[in-house]
Amino acid sequence: RPSKPPVLYFAGLVEAERGQLDAACNWWKQADQQSLNIRPLILSGLESSLSPEEIVWQLAPDERGLWQLFTRARSDQRREDQLWLANNYAEHFEELAADQQRTDVHFWKRAAEVFESLPHDGRDVDCLASAMRLAPTNYELHRRYALALKRAGRITEARQELEWCLMKQPDDSRVTQALQTLGSASAGGDVRGI
Repeated sequence: RPSKPPVLYFAGLVEAERGQLDAACNWWKQADQQSLNIRPLILSGLESSLSPEEIVWQLAPDERGLWQLFTRARSDQRREDQLWLANNYAEHFEELAADQQRTDVHFWKRAAEVFESLPHDGRDVDCLASAMRLAPTNYELHRRYALALKRAGRITEARQELEWCLMKQPDDSRVTQALQTLGSASAGGDVRGI
């Protein structure tokens, strides 16, 4: 019985060629569980013939697998697939988070990015706050957090974070623009853009 990820991958290809998708996915699932390096090959092969729902059902990917599917759908501008994957990620977030080390800043950054694509979810702010607790001096995290707070309408907190960012990088035009937009909020403008 094959056991090395490349061999498992090719065994899956043989089954797929024979029209045995269930058997192919069983091989690919085993390969995926043993090596993250094989996952892009599996996904690129499946995405041309299966929907994201079918891939998730067949392979039951972990958080990183869902993330890869999400980013591929986003980069290919498949908005409907991206939205389905983001909703699936959100629906299973507690389970996915339990499988991750809560000390993995990259997990929280990935989760925030998925939640940013879901209008009116708001969990992106919480995920970015978790990431910042793990990397408190990371400028990019502070900036993303500030902008997420602004989008969420949490003006006071957003202003504090944006001012921190401006102290660290005074030439950041996006931060400057966001602060100016917050200034116009007192005049009744909408601050959720940017």
